[in-house]
Amino acid sequence: FSLRRRIQLAPGATARVSFVTLMARTRDELLAVADRYRDESLFERTAAQAWTRSQVQLHHLGIGRDEAHLFQRLATRLLYIDPLLRAPRALLQRNPRGPRALWGHGISGDRPIVLLQVEEGESRDIARQLLHAQNYWRTKGLVVDLVFLNEQTPSYQQDTQESLEALGRASQAAGGGPHPETRGGIFVLKGSQIEPEDLRLLMTAARVVLHSGAGTLAE
Repeated sequence: FSLRRRIQLAPGATARVSFVTLMARTRDELLAVADRYRDESLFERTAAQAWTRSQVQLHHLGIGRDEAHLFQRLATRLLYIDPLLRAPRALLQRNPRGPRALWGHGISGDRPIVLLQVEEGESRDIARQLLHAQNYWRTKGLVVDLVFLNEQTPSYQQDTQESLEALGRASQAAGGGPHPETRGGIFVLKGSQIEPEDLRLLMTAARVVLHSGAGTLAE
């Protein structure tokens, strides 16, 4: 009912309607703020200021507008589970372990998890993009853990491990240091050193499971 507005238009005329979501501590405060935003010029000015702030923030993070939209779409999958980006149902049903088993890998299980399975081929680009996404989500109040599961063959695994760990350290330094409770954790794990039960648990706990060999993050 609160989003209903009746408008009469003459033939050929147009009208513009703006819906604003507001939040306040009390009902009286909320009504006062809502009354302010009935002023169309105030709404336009506030919207322009918000756009400017967002552009400055994206520039500071080194993120383009299209990339920000991509991160927003991925965030939706973290907040509202999308079966297409989770582990297969059969694997989920075979996991007998609870979140506490993640502690052995330093993962609390308290925050949403994005799991990237690093397979054969180039993985730095998608890993770097996910680290940018983590920093972007943090500015919006969404704290996410990233888990990079290194499943490269033994001849490439150590080089890949060192490369991913270096990316993680650089991202933490840019984001204010390793404080998982406020910025999210970054975990680089070797697939060859993880028990099958722990792997099933990781796949089950992750709200988004990605494969480096499946293309770009957008793909």
